[in-house]
Amino acid sequence: MNRESKLLVCLFSDPNFLAITILENLLAKNCLVKIVTGNKRLWSEKTQHISQTGRFSFIGLEEYKQFGNFSYAIFCGGFLKKETAYTDFKKFISNKNFGDAKTLAIFPFETFSLKRSSKIAISGNAGIIYLGDLMGPRIDLSSDLLVPSLINEMVTQRSVTLGVGELFYPLFIADAGRVIVKWLLSFGPYGKDTFLLGKQVSSGDFWKQNLKSFPDLKILYDTDIETRFIPKGYETQYINSNLNICLNETYKWIIKEKISGATKQTKNLAPKKAKIRKPSRLRFLRPFLIPFFVVLFFPLITSIISGGLLYLSYKQFLSEKIPSAQNTALLAKTVFVIGKSESDLLSILPLIGKPFKETSYISKAGETLSDMAVNAMPILDTARSMVLTILGTGVYDVKAPSQEIKTGMEYIYKDISIFEIITKEKAGQGVLSAKQVLQVLDLAKLKTLSRGGSLLAGQLPLILGADTDKNYLVLFENNMELRPTGGFVGSYGIANFGGGKLNGLTINDIYSADGQLKGHIEPPAPIKTYLNEANWWFRDSNWDPDFPTSAERAEWFLGKEMNQNVDGVIAVDLEPIKSLLKYTGPIFLPDYNLTVNSDNLYEKTQEEAQSDFFPGSRKKASFLTALSRSLLGEVPKLSSINRVLTLKALYESLNGRHIQVYLHDQNSEAALDSLAWDGKIQSYSCGDSCYSDFFGDVEANVGVNKSNYFVSRKFDFKVNISPQKISRQLTISLTNSSNPSLGPSGVYKPYLRLLIPTDSELLGVKVVSSGNEKILTPDITREKGRQEVGVYFEMTPGQKDDIEFMWQNTISPEPAIKSYGLFVRKQAGVDADPITVQFTGTRNVQSQPVFSLTKEGVYTYNTALGKDLFARLTWK
Repeated sequence: MNRESKLLVCLFSDPNFLAITILENLLAKNCLVKIVTGNKRLWSEKTQHISQTGRFSFIGLEEYKQFGNFSYAIFCGGFLKKETAYTDFKKFISNKNFGDAKTLAIFPFETFSLKRSSKIAISGNAGIIYLGDLMGPRIDLSSDLLVPSLINEMVTQRSVTLGVGELFYPLFIADAGRVIVKWLLSFGPYGKDTFLLGKQVSSGDFWKQNLKSFPDLKILYDTDIETRFIPKGYETQYINSNLNICLNETYKWIIKEKISGATKQTKNLAPKKAKIRKPSRLRFLRPFLIPFFVVLFFPLITSIISGGLLYLSYKQFLSEKIPSAQNTALLAKTVFVIGKSESDLLSILPLIGKPFKETSYISKAGETLSDMAVNAMPILDTARSMVLTILGTGVYDVKAPSQEIKTGMEYIYKDISIFEIITKEKAGQGVLSAKQVLQVLDLAKLKTLSRGGSLLAGQLPLILGADTDKNYLVLFENNMELRPTGGFVGSYGIANFGGGKLNGLTINDIYSADGQLKGHIEPPAPIKTYLNEANWWFRDSNWDPDFPTSAERAEWFLGKEMNQNVDGVIAVDLEPIKSLLKYTGPIFLPDYNLTVNSDNLYEKTQEEAQSDFFPGSRKKASFLTALSRSLLGEVPKLSSINRVLTLKALYESLNGRHIQVYLHDQNSEAALDSLAWDGKIQSYSCGDSCYSDFFGDVEANVGVNKSNYFVSRKFDFKVNISPQKISRQLTISLTNSSNPSLGPSGVYKPYLRLLIPTDSELLGVKVVSSGNEKILTPDITREKGRQEVGVYFEMTPGQKDDIEFMWQNTISPEPAIKSYGLFVRKQAGVDADPITVQFTGTRNVQSQPVFSLTKEGVYTYNTALGKDLFARLTWK
């Protein structure tokens, strides 16, 4: 290929490490590159390692204005100094010679601004990419971006200062560069804004990963630091990235640079004359020292070997080699037992015995984990086989596998119970690893899960219609139009189970059923006031956040409108379907000449539902029927690994209240209730001398639109305990990132209810928007052991509101409470929204999960509310 036939690329950038990586990838693609820069010297220094100097050159800003005839252009700005991103971009677009050149403008995502981005006109040949947190070799520690600043702080000060609720999106620099160049030279994201991110990581996990490199690393939280967020409504692409690998490669490079710098400083120093050493007398002790150290490190060696065997067992299980996986797990258990015996002997030695108490407990933990793996493997294998048979056409006996799962879960329950007793005993004896396990693992929750799973497995033959057919009402809830139990009920289905398998699923449009309702049903006041509905309909039956209550109401409407009785109700929103599509891959629907995948599910469903829609139309129901049948038909074709991942996604959907199940059979319902899978608003108690507290946010979109797609939320909860009262303040921050061009479709109109204890005294509710405060007058009701505080407000596109609730309880000083238990209920249908819990009022606090002491007397915990949150703080 001659020089003239090569592609000419214009790279407008300061010499940051992303630009250098992009340059390397362009050269690997045989491109010629003109680098536009105001700092040619620094660019030359940073590209000395590149041998292909004849294929790239530098030009200044003045020369750039006359530069043209390039095939592609890349702008890469804001990676050294954020404030220069948009000023440099203006210089980039000052060149009028772009022509038809394909162009990508790349910014750090933390420079994103709704105001600025809306001013950037994007042609069909151009695209804007906002990148997540870049890490890897040649990272610019002088950059004022968050991650380089934090790494610089950790390296120099052994501390990390974070904003409350901060989230990270780590990207390995090589992966980012490769994707950008691939997009540039192919059919990239032209004509739109795209966020290219790594897998989301919480601030707590970020700190824990860095503890591996800095064991004494302190974590500090600064409430004045504004946390970053990914706006909704923009296309998002994810790269699978491992934070641990990203950090390791980053620190390797930093260490290499330090060593290189030190070598340069000392290379001219004269070498010192080596001293002649006399033979050491210790050489005669070597035959005795080597066996001594082998014995000393034997417990650690056995732990490493056993851990490797457990990992091998896991890989064998994924490959469906169940007997081999169980044998490997049993071998791991044997090695753990040997290591424990050795540790127990060494732990009685004076002076050096204490560390072996730790390895003794670790070996016991490994032994228990091996036992659980041996018991769990056949359970998971049976469960994934049951999924295939439930969706299949053959005949099978559901009772035998159900009993197998039930028995296995009972064994696991016993294992966890014994392990809990041993762990608490060792923690009481001062074993640090046991204390750490009690802080990290909620063993009581695991016991509840195994006990509830055993009870539910015992009821599977009844639930699946082994002897008598069962019919279940399935509510398809669109969580893009949020309602108290997940979303607007646009469609419903009747699932028939008989002989232990699914015999049929019939889907209907909700409006067809509502057209059959005779008479007037008085709706709840908010439906009447804010939805302007004079009548109560099936489609609005899920107004009560307590799912069993709403399920019974939905059954009542179904009976009145369609004269049909069922044995229970299942509510499903879009998230489980999206998760399943990730593992099945895209589904092609030939009748619609349409391919549906996890990324376009919502858009395609909305298009088919709204196109030529009229009450009584079968079009939406036909589309959902075709999609569900095709999707269920793909499940048996899944690989063994994807079957396990599908079970995991199902479990997470039940925990996250994206799937809720209410059954008539009392034993089955009790099992679901114990697992919190029935959507019931549960009563919560943390025991004697403990104050049991709870709250839950319940939003209902009453704007008759799908604006939830653009709404993000964040929770900030503060609680203060004094001898006479407990005071709480909850701030719910809502951001509507919809485009103003959407008009009324982009306006978010929520009716928001806060669930709090019945004996709480509400102090006030206000909304803060753009610095302006407005006092709200809430609707207050008390029922079913809870108090509901409801408010209505509106949010236009681009608006951010802080809704602040304050309430308190008077408490008796005698007997004094010694602990505080908090239950935060996650609303159905929403994502894992960030939440910060801040506790003040007493000192020397122990907590589960672990709260950080952010400043004197202030304990803080940050997480994402992907499921209900339980927290307990104890003090003397």
